[in-house]
Amino acid sequence: MTTPRSHRGSAVLTATALVFGTGSPCRSQVGQIEKVLSGVHETAHFTFRFRPNSRAAASVDRAAVMIERDLVDICAKLSFDVGKARFVIHLFDDGGELAQRTGVKGTGGFSAGDKMFLPFGNDQTRYHELVHLVAYRLPRSGRQPRNLFFAEGLANALLQFVHGVHVHAVAAVELRFGKMPSLAEMTGTKDFYGWLQKHPGFNAYDVAASYVRFLIDTEGIDKVKRYYTGAAPEKVFGKGLATLEKSWHAHLAKLELRPALVTLLRKRRGEHVAFAKSAVGADARLPADVLGEPAEWKPLVPAQAAIDRHADWQTVSGSIEGRSRTSDWTVFPLAEVKVRDGALRAKVAVPRGTVGVQLRFGERCQAMITNAGLFLWNGGVRHMNREERLRGPATIDLVVLRSGSKVTFYLDGAQVLSGEVGNEPGVPAIGVAGGTASFESVRLRRF
Repeated sequence: MTTPRSHRGSAVLTATALVFGTGSPCRSQVGQIEKVLSGVHETAHFTFRFRPNSRAAASVDRAAVMIERDLVDICAKLSFDVGKARFVIHLFDDGGELAQRTGVKGTGGFSAGDKMFLPFGNDQTRYHELVHLVAYRLPRSGRQPRNLFFAEGLANALLQFVHGVHVHAVAAVELRFGKMPSLAEMTGTKDFYGWLQKHPGFNAYDVAASYVRFLIDTEGIDKVKRYYTGAAPEKVFGKGLATLEKSWHAHLAKLELRPALVTLLRKRRGEHVAFAKSAVGADARLPADVLGEPAEWKPLVPAQAAIDRHADWQTVSGSIEGRSRTSDWTVFPLAEVKVRDGALRAKVAVPRGTVGVQLRFGERCQAMITNAGLFLWNGGVRHMNREERLRGPATIDLVVLRSGSKVTFYLDGAQVLSGEVGNEPGVPAIGVAGGTASFESVRLRRF
């Protein structure tokens, strides 16, 4: 998240305020962060900062090679030379550490000026943010304001495929199945991020990228750079916004999309659609080292006394049923012994309307599926996947595996989320939010 140099004013302040809570990056705040990220690695154009002996530190050698390659690629695509410019890359172990150190929550990474802040290992986010850093240096071409629709659009337009899907496909599905806002509205709002919050489920980044990608392919990068940096579209392209929008929409309307791709994108939009189910059961889909031998899985059957201590939980015909009367989590501990390395598994029956269910190894290691997506949690969201959501009525097979600090989440035998979460031992537990759920065949396999 950043802004092109050509746009100064309230929208710029809004964007940087989301980053550091002020109108511009505060040196003292960056200084405090860099005291913690005291490890340093230099390349031709980049200074990497990281916490010594951290997981992020172990990734620096590869990241250093990749980002120099990315810079060459971006400069070639933009037909722009950054010369001897230098950038500072701040690497964190995960999204939780990024949020804790910077105070910025709900983002996978961000940039400001010549600085980038992101968790290690995400090539796509690193490339996206590097486009911001390079585009910030483009010379101004005109006085027209440009909001963050253009900055985010250019970054993903150069990626083209975001989360495995071409940006034109995303925009085409939004146009066909959603309610595509007008180009004038999207490019005219001063507070783009505030506008995004009022349009949940709408993939504005990739829609913006589709528009910018269309212009690059039809008009050329030199014209797009002039438009991006403040020149009026009539002056650059000889066409007004309405004409450009009509041509762009016509291009999207002609695209032939695979039915499965449409299903994927409609799922991401939050629609209740599904892929064709595999006839293979969960046990057959789980990796052999996760499945193990049946004897290695120990049933977790709570004593009646434990049930009696938790008013919202009861046992019914061998299942453990829980109820949450609010959107908050109601949690039932399954044992008294803390576990670090192991796998927790349960078959969960969920009625329509329940907000979420989870398996956990204590408060510091939670794996949850909700009506908003899948999440790994440790004091905040560490990793997420919004393609799969909880939609009752359904019966699902959940497995959460932790080995060291890495957690892997399986849904019906398929891996759906994985990442570093933390290795603090915790009590195995189950939970439900905003409704009811029935957990059966709850088992633990310790490593």
